[in-house]
Amino acid sequence: MNTKRLLSVAGLAATLGLMIYVFVNRSSIPEYVTEKDYNHVMTSIQEGLLKRGYKIEKIQPIDQGLAKAGLKIQKYRVIFYHPKQSIELIQKKYPKFSALLPLSITIAKDKDKLKIIDMPYRILYENAKQKDLISQIKLWEKDSKEIIKNAL
Repeated sequence: MNTKRLLSVAGLAATLGLMIYVFVNRSSIPEYVTEKDYNHVMTSIQEGLLKRGYKIEKIQPIDQGLAKAGLKIQKYRVIFYHPKQSIELIQKKYPKFSALLPLSITIAKDKDKLKIIDMPYRILYENAKQKDLISQIKLWEKDSKEIIKNAL
């Protein structure tokens, strides 16, 4: 299997795993609702991530993948991103923890509303025992909340 295909399969598996986790634990994951335009919110979140020094790894179009399987839903995207400055250090220093990355923000159109679901940071906190890593997660969580609130 070539590398590109393997990464696509891994990305889809991670996305599906995250979707299942979100469904099961939806009460503990921050969810925001707005009536703003989908494109405006997508652009605002992407710009907010870039301005704060994050690299957008991939934007996964879940609705398109489901459409290929015969299911029709409204726009549904997951933005996978990571901190440019600290990702290599984290991968070297905490290789087991780095398996929980990249971070993500999910944007889903639901009739006339837009739902934005933040990363389930609880998973990261549960797997971080070192103070420097916990401090880093707090910064990521603070940034994502501010980026989402600015997009609303």
